Amino acid sequence: MNTSVFTVFAVVALSVAPLASAECIQDQYGNQYNITLDTTNKAISGFAIMNQRGGERWTLSGSYVGSGSFRIQQITMADSLDSNRLYMLKGRYPNFGWYYDGVFDPVQNAAFTACDAPLSAPAGGKGGRAGVQ
Repeated sequence: MNTSVFTVFAVVALSVAPLASAECIQDQYGNQYNITLDTTNKAISGFAIMNQRGGERWTLSGSYVGSGSFRIQQITMADSLDSNRLYMLKGRYPNFGWYYDGVFDPVQNAAFTACDAPLSAPAGGKGGRAGVQ
């Protein structure tokens, strides 16, 4: 009598989703940044609603180090109408500076606030992506 013994191994792969934290922040011109922080990979993803450009929606991504008031982040956005231009916002949260084409303009320093906070835009609301005028 020939008896075969079979052993079955079950392999279970667990997929753990990264922890995420969502925020809605805005700059002094009313541009709103809806970001999700992937706390496992220190990544930022989301979109921006550009108040200065009639509500255009721009895709954004980035990364960060640290946490809370010690979070240093860099966000890169693509202009929805001009795909050959990228804009970067980088700095120690909640402060940041706009970077254009790799050149930093120190006049463009700003700070994020909650999306429901009153705006502090200069007269005419010019600045940020629109440039200082």
